[in-house]
Amino acid sequence: MFINKKYKESLKQSKKYSVTQTMLIFRVLIAGYIIYTDYELIDGYRKGNGLPLTTLIIVSIVFLGLSLYFGIDAIIALYQGKYIGGKADIPADSSEDIINEETALETDDRTIVESSDESFDENDAGSE
Repeated sequence: MFINKKYKESLKQSKKYSVTQTMLIFRVLIAGYIIYTDYELIDGYRKGNGLPLTTLIIVSIVFLGLSLYFGIDAIIALYQGKYIGGKADIPADSSEDIINEETALETDDRTIVESSDESFDENDAGSE
């Protein structure tokens, strides 16, 4: 086929984003739940029912750090469209190439149809 280089490269870039929008939303929700769990651990310590202070500090820092990292990363990916079908899935400069290829394919299809119609007309004329 006559697929151009930019189009092939854009396909490779679009496959780079293998997450869906739903997966990113779940990541945000899970990050929020982990932050809520961290808050409940700290609240349990204040009420006297929680973990020892050293363990609580370590667990809280890990929970908070990871949940913020993954949550903010997912929110940024959602905003920028870095998911399958998002704004960043197909680069804007390859859209012109895709349109040109579709036009070329339509032209090829018309040529095939026109040539088959001509041969059909000749057969009808010969049978009369």
